[in-house]
Parts: sequence; structure tokens; C-alpha cells
Amino acid sequence: MRKKKDYPYLDVALKSRPGERWKAIPGLEGYFVVSSQGRIKRLEYETTYKNGAVYIKPEKIIKPEIRWHHNKFKNDYTAYLAVRVAVAKSVYNFTLARLVYCTFRKTFDYYDYSRVIFYEDGDTLNAGLSNLHPATYSEKQKRIKLLGRSPNPFYKLTPKQVRARHWHMLQFHLKKIHQYNLKGKKIGTYSSIADAHRATGCNATCISRNAKGHLRSSGGYLWKYD
Repeated sequence: MRKKKDYPYLDVALKSRPGERWKAIPGLEGYFVVSSQGRIKRLEYETTYKNGAVYIKPEKIIKPEIRWHHNKFKNDYTAYLAVRVAVAKSVYNFTLARLVYCTFRKTFDYYDYSRVIFYEDGDTLNAGLSNLHPATYSEKQKRIKLLGRSPNPFYKLTPKQVRARHWHMLQFHLKKIHQYNLKGKKIGTYSSIADAHRATGCNATCISRNAKGHLRSSGGYLWKYD
């Protein structure tokens, strides 16, 4: 991780940094802009107080705050940058990296939480555009498991319990399944749900749910376990 003094978000000078670009924060045009290096600037604007007094808000760099995400499994914390801005008594909270990426790339909406942001160098305080790339929620979960930051579903079980669980799973997946038409005529038998799926193209989960009585049919057929 770089030295703290090198992070652009710590730079509160109004002057743009080398190569820095600015764009209006969507929905806050005329009030706030975000930079390609992860800085937030309040623009100069006029506001009127309740007593009728008019005040000119000067330009100002808004320094983000470090927030912490707790990982219950590892019992540790990961830092990330967030910023809070206010206009006319309305307060807006943003995760900085997500705001930077969505404002400049515009490949998905900020509030589309099926997409997440990864940091190329793994440094969650480096919120510059060049260090960010999008990922799906599924990719995020895979990475969490790869990094060992989520538990194995069997981690609280004894070796004997794990073996028993695997045996039951194996028996379930190798269980014979019978296929019937909607009139109840038997038209096929398969050694497992996986085989039934491969042969008919029917969704394996739906086959199982129909066989358990949770669905009326699956793929236009009725299914029953042996």
C-alpha cells in the first residue's frame, strides 16, 4: 500500500492535479463534481437562508472519510472511502470508488447493486479511475472465497459429520427420477436429476422441486423420485 501522503483524496488544494479530469455528480449538477483521481469538489453557488440572507458558498474540496467494513468470519476490517455532501438540507452519501467509476464510465447505474467495483492493485484507498474495474456480485463472492474471507459451509462440522453430509449429498444426486407426461403416463427413467437435465433440457432445480411437490410441473412434465 502506498504512503498515506500520496493518496489524491488527501489533497484539498483547489488546483487540479496533473491529468485530473472533473465531471458533475449525476443529480447534483451545478453543486458538486468528482474527479478521475477520486476527489470531490463543491462548486461556488448561491444559497438563501431562512431569514432571507443570501450567502455565496465558495469552492471547496470535500475530503472523503474512511469507513470500515467488518468481516465476521475473519474478525477484521477493510477500509474504503465514502463521501457525504449536502444541498438544500438534503444529504447524499456515496461510496467514492463507485461514484468515480459510474460517473466517468457510465456502463451501469450507481444504484445497480448487482455490479460491484474492484480495485486493480487491491488498495481500497486508491479510488482513481485507472485503478477501478466493474465485476458482478457472483464474481465478488468467488473472490471472497478464493481469498479465504468466507467460511467453508462445513467448517463447524466434525470430520465424521462432513463424511455423513457428503454421503447424503451423493445419495441425493444419484437418486433415480421418473418422468411422466401431464396425463400421468410414465415416459422415462433417469439415474439422476443431472441425467434428466442433460436428456430433456429441463432445469435441474425445477425437476427436484416438482418431485418434492413444490411445483405443479417442470418443463411440461411431472417428475417423481424412485
